[in-house]
Amino acid sequence: MKLKFIILCLLISLGVQAQEEAQTAFSKGVEQLKAKNFVEAEKSFSIAIRKGKTKNGLKMSLIYKGFSLNNQLKYDSAIVCFNKAINIDSLDPASYTD
Repeated sequence: MKLKFIILCLLISLGVQAQEEAQTAFSKGVEQLKAKNFVEAEKSFSIAIRKGKTKNGLKMSLIYKGFSLNNQLKYDSAIVCFNKAINIDSLDPASYTD
């Protein structure tokens, strides 16, 4: 029983750490996007997507990655990100940014 509890605690702490890493990457990406460093912003949002655990965080990371790709003239890839964001939450108007 103690071993199961220890494993559960370890898994929870790893999940929390991953979410913190996702939030850090997202914040960094936003700053890079504001600075018009679109390639680095794309990389940061990709990390946030990979590490994120929440639907809202994933949706917003996809939207912002789409902005980064759009500014690099990678329109097809940007559309893929925007469509994924819509699939996550089709009722949120933020998912339909252009």
